[in-house]
Amino acid sequence: MKRSDTRPSAAERTGTRGNLAASFNLARSASTDKLLELKLRAERAAGQLEEADEVEAGFRAALLEIALYVFFVVIFGIVTWLSAIDVAYPYASKIDGVISGDPPASLRDVYQESQFWAYLEDTFVPNVFVTTDYNDSPLDPSRLGYVLDVDKIIGSVRLEQKRVKDDRTLCPIPPVYASLIDTCYPRIRSELDVSAEVYGPEDRFTSTATGFFADFGGQRFVQDLPNDASVDDVIATLRSLRKDSWIDAQTREVRVIFTVYNPAADLFCNVQLFFHFAHTGGIRVEASFRTISMLRQWLLLTPTRTFFPPELRHQLLFALELSFLLMVLAMVVAEVRQLARLGWFAYISSVWNVIDLFNLSLFIIFFFFRFFFVALTSLLDFRPSPSTYSEFRYMAGLVYQSQNLTAFNCVLTYIKMFKYLQFSTRLSQLTHTLTEASEDLAGFIFMFLLVFMAYAFSFHMAFGMDVSSFQDFTNSFFTLFLIILGDFNFEQLRLANDLLGPLLFISYIVIVYLILFNMFLAIIGEAYVRVKEKTSAFEDPFIRNIRAGLSSRKQRRLRKLEKAIGDAAGEGDRVVTARDIREIEVELREILGDAEADAIMLKIAQEDELGGSIPQDELATLMSRIVESREKLEREMRQQQAVDLTRQLPEEIEAKDPAFALRVSAAKAARDKIEQIELNQKNLFDSIHSSQKAVMLKISSLTDTMEMIGSKLATLKAVQRR
Repeated sequence: MKRSDTRPSAAERTGTRGNLAASFNLARSASTDKLLELKLRAERAAGQLEEADEVEAGFRAALLEIALYVFFVVIFGIVTWLSAIDVAYPYASKIDGVISGDPPASLRDVYQESQFWAYLEDTFVPNVFVTTDYNDSPLDPSRLGYVLDVDKIIGSVRLEQKRVKDDRTLCPIPPVYASLIDTCYPRIRSELDVSAEVYGPEDRFTSTATGFFADFGGQRFVQDLPNDASVDDVIATLRSLRKDSWIDAQTREVRVIFTVYNPAADLFCNVQLFFHFAHTGGIRVEASFRTISMLRQWLLLTPTRTFFPPELRHQLLFALELSFLLMVLAMVVAEVRQLARLGWFAYISSVWNVIDLFNLSLFIIFFFFRFFFVALTSLLDFRPSPSTYSEFRYMAGLVYQSQNLTAFNCVLTYIKMFKYLQFSTRLSQLTHTLTEASEDLAGFIFMFLLVFMAYAFSFHMAFGMDVSSFQDFTNSFFTLFLIILGDFNFEQLRLANDLLGPLLFISYIVIVYLILFNMFLAIIGEAYVRVKEKTSAFEDPFIRNIRAGLSSRKQRRLRKLEKAIGDAAGEGDRVVTARDIREIEVELREILGDAEADAIMLKIAQEDELGGSIPQDELATLMSRIVESREKLEREMRQQQAVDLTRQLPEEIEAKDPAFALRVSAAKAARDKIEQIELNQKNLFDSIHSSQKAVMLKISSLTDTMEMIGSKLATLKAVQRR
């Protein structure tokens, strides 16, 4: 048999080549289209990426501002806590106990000159100038000058007297009594009234300038008592002063001043006993026991560090306080820039700006006191001889003023947290309540002060001559505040004035406590209820912004992936390799999840083993998956934005666009009507469906009955045929 020829003809071969070429051109065209599509998506993603960056930048800026201030508050809290002196009170109170003594010769029992000298000789000197131990054995000379056995007296003990001038123009005597009264010495109103004239037998007592700043005044009559002197020697000196009338009618104040140091606590205690010789007669006594910490962390900057060498903890504390100072300076610069940008009027129109300005000013004053304290340490003699007085009271004053500033700044700094809590309606209910009640509170405060000042003057006039707590207007003002809190002595008022006492007290309680005080509570309560009604129906803006920021961040990552793949595919003739995909593996896992990312990376690994580039169809599939995720996220964001818009606080919308707020209100009303119509339709459809179901049940029952009747008829017919 002749075998047939199966080879293709020349025409067939030409047609096949043409088909292959056409298929190749078609595939290349499709690949080019996919590449072009990737490029276009990359360009579009780059533009949208900038918008997402702006949203995320705003979100980050808000969170960063809150985080920075929280960090500032934490540093301030640590510095405050470490600067506090925990043992200050027990340390000073023990010294107070031994110096004050016990009745009837205690410090608080001094009312006249004889008691003053008796207190010094019988109580003060034996407790301060200790020369024997508890067994009455003489102390070693090295143990002289100690209080309570452990507190070393630094330098001498000083008695300092302030005298008033003998000037008849300051205290004129009425002519009717000119023949009866020959002298009159007024109270000291200013340093100009202080006398520096010598007096005493043979002009024994002369004045001297006291303190570091004596050039600004401060002429006093002083007597220094060496800390190593015996009790007998000190008493002899005091009796000599008493004999020569060191205190007389011109004396207005005597201070007993000295300083002790406790090495175990590393603290000084500056003791000042004040004896005020009133121009009305008698003596009023005060005492000050001020604890001084040497702030060793700041002594690093001075030669005094050789006397008080700092330890590691002091160096760390210095670094912490220096960091805090730099933060304060940065905040000051920011406030100055804001002030320059807004102007004074616009700047102070915000209460928070005023609080910021006041708060930062107090911080600057605080650090000025710190530097001033360090400067004083270089002027002070820390190791004087027993008979030389060393001036510690200015340092003690700076320490206590610094503590006062810190105490006030604690309130301001922590209250300023409410400024940053304005992002949240739930966390800012206090400020919103006060704002809501501001108008009512303004009127109430005016009424309250009017009534309160009337009673303050009234109580002062009625009881000022008999009750010490109402002796002047200031005391009367604060005592009435204490009465509101339940601290009062009605019996004292009744005994002072049996008519006005009960009348003023009862009327004050009724008007101020029962009426005004309850009006205040009602104003705050109603304002809080209004704030709750406004905010309870709306979502917290802070939570909404956080959610929007997180969604924007995810959207940004998706667009970044689009751009990265498109850029890799669009760089000239460059092909996309497995390395390009591995660079965005983390983002893929965050966006697509581990399971889908593992599948993609497995394909990438297989292509990498073959040594080829990533096929365009694989890139297109990956890009489509990313675009699908982004579009889904954007739909969710748009839906959430629509929901958020209807759940925003009215104040937020009106602040942005009043006209838009009206449109939103109309849209809300229309949405409510549509929801009501849909609800009515649903109820109607449910009713129709129920009716249809009931009819169908009846028809089914009727059909069953008919079938049963038919069955019986058929049975009857069968019976009849038989």
